[in-house]
Amino acid sequence: MDKFYKEVRIPEVKKILSEGSSWCPVKSPVCTKYVQGVHEILPRGRAGGIIKAHRKGNLVATCHACNGYISENSKWATEYGWLKHYDYNEQVQST
Repeated sequence: MDKFYKEVRIPEVKKILSEGSSWCPVKSPVCTKYVQGVHEILPRGRAGGIIKAHRKGNLVATCHACNGYISENSKWATEYGWLKHYDYNEQVQST
């Protein structure tokens, strides 16, 4: 797991934070406007672990306030596309 973090996770998070806009795209009611970290749209607990959650399109740069708001307001976050409860692609592939 340490190898994954050192070689994959940390470099990718740094890349996302450095290449994207410095403005938080979520714009929740508590948004502080400035990107501070990375949010997983399909959380690692629902994805089957950090390695499965760490994939293109699942990571988005957000402010810490919005990241917390998403976690605490799942109905709102799901409606706005900031939270998934399961992987729709895997659901389709497994049938």
